[in-house]
Amino acid sequence: MAPRIVPPSASALIESLRGVGYSLEAAIADLVDNSIAAGARTIDIDWQWNDGQPTAHILDDGCGMSEETLVEAMRFGGFGPETPRKENDLGRFGLGLKTASLSQCRSLLVTSKTFTGISTFAWDIDHIKNSGGDWFLLDGRDIDDADLAARLAQNATGTIVAWRTIDFGRHEDRLDHGGFMRALEAIENHLAMVFHRFLAGDARRVIMNLNGRKISAWDPFLESNAATVPSPEQRLNGPGGRIIVRGFVLPHRDRFQNDGDFEKAGGPEGWTAQQGFYVYRLKRLLSYGGWLGLGGSRTWTREESSRLARIRIDIPNTADHDWRIDIRKAIARPPDALRKPLQRLAEDIRRKAREVFVHRGQYGPRSQAADVSRIWEVNGASGRRRY
Repeated sequence: MAPRIVPPSASALIESLRGVGYSLEAAIADLVDNSIAAGARTIDIDWQWNDGQPTAHILDDGCGMSEETLVEAMRFGGFGPETPRKENDLGRFGLGLKTASLSQCRSLLVTSKTFTGISTFAWDIDHIKNSGGDWFLLDGRDIDDADLAARLAQNATGTIVAWRTIDFGRHEDRLDHGGFMRALEAIENHLAMVFHRFLAGDARRVIMNLNGRKISAWDPFLESNAATVPSPEQRLNGPGGRIIVRGFVLPHRDRFQNDGDFEKAGGPEGWTAQQGFYVYRLKRLLSYGGWLGLGGSRTWTREESSRLARIRIDIPNTADHDWRIDIRKAIARPPDALRKPLQRLAEDIRRKAREVFVHRGQYGPRSQAADVSRIWEVNGASGRRRY
């Protein structure tokens, strides 16, 4: 019997992909990846409440895409995980732009501008559903939006991603205005953490604005704090390429100038939750907090006494398979060959962090003065220790 071609139902597959598990902030971070890969220097994120009908636009000044490139970018799985990627490409599965966007909205419009012209296309879940379930990619020129055109006209090249009919992947449970404002705060905190090395200039510097306000970097390792104790970098050869590992013991609470600085250093989820490994791919944070399932016979948990321990791991984008990076780029798992060396390093950092936590402030070697008089004398001459 000849093999049969069984294409997936477009409407059913898209609805299923909406449940991959993107949070709002992770979905936006996935779009920012595309802007950085396109060489953008400035990324403007605009979120408006709009009387309960939210609108979202993400504009960058990157190189833009031609019509052919944009069509391929809109294809589900267009650039798959096996496609060779540039050294600075933050992509992974060829699904991020579509899956991340449609997890939050039912209509995605992408308009891109190069030196040779403007191209625009749209996916609309309801249109696909009502037109027989085929993969109908709409011509964005049929969607009149003077505001988007005006925004993009300000840049010589660039791309603007617009989310329409935003439902945050929910059916009935919709955000109220208070929830919307909390979501804005979560977006800012997440981007400040995930892209802190780009915002601070450790990677190629990028400016990000949320509703016109510049996002400042949040450094999990407090490298600018004189009381932070870093360990030397270690380079480990593993499956997929060499990784760079460095541990940090953060300062005790008493070493901060005020409670506000201490709480901010704890991170979006607080001191105890933010302890552990921070895995970066091309200086973009993938996975943060927790101990990657290490700990021997009993997996380490996030304990209060080790909350000052944080460890940075840099992996290349050639190690995606071996570190089992997921579609959302939010989970990373170390290869078996690296688990023991990572555990040894983590044991050392956790021990030092506990010492700082217990001894209040920076911990150093103890010294004894020569003229100290002991209250008790030990006499063991008779074979039995007497005091």
